[in-house]
Amino acid sequence: AMVCGKSSKWNLFCSTSIRAYNAINQTHFNKIMADLNLTYHEVVNDLLLLQWSDGSENAILLKGVRDNCPCASCAGETDVFGNVYKGPPQSMKEESYIVTGIQPVGYYAIRPFWKDGHSTGIYTFELLKKLCEELDF
Repeated sequence: AMVCGKSSKWNLFCSTSIRAYNAINQTHFNKIMADLNLTYHEVVNDLLLLQWSDGSENAILLKGVRDNCPCASCAGETDVFGNVYKGPPQSMKEESYIVTGIQPVGYYAIRPFWKDGHSTGIYTFELLKKLCEELDF
């Protein structure tokens, strides 16, 4: 029988190792984000341009931003038992991917206003940076 914690090539299948690995990655990401702020944002055509306090820049397609909306209606809310509740799937149209404005939320997030009327998604800087890693144009 395999024992977690012992050195083994199969150690990556142990849940304790996976949890520790995720914790290390999250800790590293948290350290990066603690000093990273969004200094500038602009919508140009179908792109959201972002400039960060460390001088890095990213461009994300607005479609990717909208398709990853973190609001309760789009992404859902999880109860204490792990059940996810969310609204019905939205019918996306061309207007769903057009931004009419962006509002800062404190010093930690932005809130886009979409032409189809949707505006409840609050995108933290942490979420935006993760989207940049996945969707950078």
